[in-house]
Amino acid sequence: ERIMLSKISEQRMHVVRWVLVIGWGLLIFSLFYDPISHGLTDPANGWSLLRDQTLLMDQAPGRCVQVQGECVPLEPYAIGARIFWGMVVPCGIFIVFVFGHETWRRICPLYFFSQIPRALGIPPRSSIKAFPWLERNHFYLQFGLFFLGLNGRILLVNSVRPILGTFLVLTLLSSAGVVWLLGAAQQMLAVMRKVPASLAKRPVWILIVRRPTGTIFRSRDAAWCSMAIWGW
Repeated sequence: ERIMLSKISEQRMHVVRWVLVIGWGLLIFSLFYDPISHGLTDPANGWSLLRDQTLLMDQAPGRCVQVQGECVPLEPYAIGARIFWGMVVPCGIFIVFVFGHETWRRICPLYFFSQIPRALGIPPRSSIKAFPWLERNHFYLQFGLFFLGLNGRILLVNSVRPILGTFLVLTLLSSAGVVWLLGAAQQMLAVMRKVPASLAKRPVWILIVRRPTGTIFRSRDAAWCSMAIWGW
């Protein structure tokens, strides 16, 4: 009999979440301090599957990698950022596409961290109803943060390991802080489903959709899509 992931008990999924959170913590720590993994990207390391042959360009006569007109020396590097962008992010996309959003929600380390205030018995300080501006404009805020995140990744976060680590730490703290400040995620989702009518009546270009739709999204579809884009 085929075993569906949705039928796996929460106790087993809790173990999976802990393993992922520990791995997430080790990865973030390696972005700040990693004296070990440089040897894995050394092109002279014959047994490493992560060796980077592009580093040999620096040894070829008359060839170099130029940045703003100046040659930059190529050296073996730590693999933390490479693992995150080349393995963790694609695996997350694969899980969402193949196993669905519900499976990703159950194992997502970010969701795990967001539930820390509730697990510690800390009551929320307020409610999203206390911020009418946020309730009315959350859709614009989401896409604004999404735009800033994309540009920040291209300019800084992609290649600078300490900045990437700081970004991930701030993201985890923000997920827990928002739930501590505004309450449970279910309450916020209920408000986020109220998409402005002007947006719901317009064609919306998105990266992921729950199911094939036309050019007009119902309010719950538009809300789900906006959350999917911001979650990525």
